[in-house]
Amino acid sequence: MPLPTRLNFASYVIMRKKKITLGFIITSFFIVTYKTTKGNQDHIYSLINSFKSKEDFIFDFFNRTENDDPNVFSLDNFTSYFDDISNELEKYNLPLCPKKPPGLKGDLKRPAYLDSVLSTYEKISIDNPRLSIGGKYAPKHCRPRFKLAIIIPLRGRIRQLRVLLAHMHPIWQRQQLDYTVYVMWQSGKHLFNKAKIMNAGFLEASKDRKYDCYVFHDVDMLLENDECLYWCPTEDNPRSLSVYVDKFSYRFISYRMKCRPSTFPRTQDVQLFGGVVMVTKSQFMSANGFSNIYWGWGGEDDDLYFRLWNHRYQVHNPYGESCSYHMLQHETENSNAENKGHFALMTHAISRMKYEGLNTLRYKHVSTKRELLFTNITIDVGQPMKQYVDFMMYNATDDELCHRWMPWQQLEHLRIQEDKSCEGNTGCHAYEAS
Repeated sequence: MPLPTRLNFASYVIMRKKKITLGFIITSFFIVTYKTTKGNQDHIYSLINSFKSKEDFIFDFFNRTENDDPNVFSLDNFTSYFDDISNELEKYNLPLCPKKPPGLKGDLKRPAYLDSVLSTYEKISIDNPRLSIGGKYAPKHCRPRFKLAIIIPLRGRIRQLRVLLAHMHPIWQRQQLDYTVYVMWQSGKHLFNKAKIMNAGFLEASKDRKYDCYVFHDVDMLLENDECLYWCPTEDNPRSLSVYVDKFSYRFISYRMKCRPSTFPRTQDVQLFGGVVMVTKSQFMSANGFSNIYWGWGGEDDDLYFRLWNHRYQVHNPYGESCSYHMLQHETENSNAENKGHFALMTHAISRMKYEGLNTLRYKHVSTKRELLFTNITIDVGQPMKQYVDFMMYNATDDELCHRWMPWQQLEHLRIQEDKSCEGNTGCHAYEAS
């Protein structure tokens, strides 16, 4: 074969190999991208479908608003949000992060900004240059062991939020977490409903990506030892991290609750639950999330405790006293008045959980903004009916503290009476809870 012909043939073979290799790389990329996105969609759809309730129950009364809006969120229309889900490709080529992060400091000194002028969001962002927009972070030199959604329910308390972010962002980064901070902001001036906000935070975070676990984090809780790792539970139990708090002299607090579900043993103490709570998706879904009916202050954390207990979960804290917290001081807001009916509501926590929670959640999404230090999601959770406000403001006696006439029982009684009065009267309209 002449030399020019051989050279042309060799060049042809080389070009052919390059095209085949390039085609293989492009095809592999699209296959991985499709599987990642499709897996995320399947995860979301299975999550939503498992929530859908087939029963029309009167507890839905608590989750409706006086200003009904066709755009209000419900699980029936939630799947429309997931038509265009994207997720970043995993960094498969990185080694797994070590079991003990190398940069931990242990006991932390009192932050100077607690006693001085607080830094701005811009200054905090400059101090945390590795953060991505939306309050996202993942280590670059190793593959994180866990992906966390950190959910902060909020309205007002801007100064406390700045303190929390300035203090906790460096800690979460030293712990080599893959995390995103979601600030769930309740719009309007109606009664605060922390439970509904946290339920909404769980679902809104699930829109972004798959998370291994979810941390419900009060804005006033500052960790004092970074060896208390915000790592997802390896055992199948939820975690309550903020057990030892300076406000309570770092004592382990458990108490015998007077008002409790009938199936909960009288001799068993209830552990302090709330502040900083960590759950997996399956744990939270099995409990049907938080109850939505705790407007104002008090009761929602204990209610979730009973729901989890009913599924035989035991609250766990593997780090003991090293998980200690400083609680920031704040004044009680008028929109977060004490719910004096929460004791009576807790007696129904277990019997109510199947019918009321994530599967009856209603809220209106107002906006999502990716800020420098967090993802700010504003929602409208509406307001409770007048019957419920009367119920929560009523000063019950000791005898009726745990066993009161529930608002939904009153509504059902009125409906029955109205039905009876309408018998044989074609011009009468039966009472409907709305």
